[in-house]
Amino acid sequence: MLACGLDTLDQVPQSGFDWFKPEMHRTRAAQDEARKLSATVQQWAQRSPEKPFLTILGGVGVGKSQLAKSAVWKLTPTWHDRHSYYITAAEFDKRVKDFASAKQNGSIGVDPDVWVERLAGAEALVIDDIGAGYIDKGWTQSRLERLVDLRYRYELPTLIISNLSPRNLSNELGARVFSRLSDNSIGDVLVLENMSDVRAMSR
Repeated sequence: MLACGLDTLDQVPQSGFDWFKPEMHRTRAAQDEARKLSATVQQWAQRSPEKPFLTILGGVGVGKSQLAKSAVWKLTPTWHDRHSYYITAAEFDKRVKDFASAKQNGSIGVDPDVWVERLAGAEALVIDDIGAGYIDKGWTQSRLERLVDLRYRYELPTLIISNLSPRNLSNELGARVFSRLSDNSIGDVLVLENMSDVRAMSR
């Protein structure tokens, strides 16, 4: 388990942000965009009360997830401090269903709605891979809406990551949720258009 989150990882996130190398990209536009991505995530990690929401939309392999994990790791300095969390949409969907199934079967478990409210109370939260087809319509989407709504209402630091375009993400989540994510009074939406998959470039 990630000490500061809920997803199983192969290794501890890289400490700090110096590992992120914008110069790996081949074009000036991509390098500039990579610098903006890194700076924006670092600024979010400072948990500015003026802009607690950040939504990052871009292609696969550009470093969105790794930067987010580093940000959460930075916000959680010890193994025993679990006030900030990183979770993928797939893990969110799985946990909601597992908790609900355990409750229905009479097993000892956590009420899924109680768990969502606990997650909503995290000091900082990253939800990754939204719109990758993991969120079950109707079953877990309403709980995701509840999670976003609670964090929006109390203006808690929340980072949303997706590979979808703004229009497709709006279609996936619904206009109500997307409106909260794109409310520029409390957050920013960063759309990455020039960066390429660095993993493909290194092959």
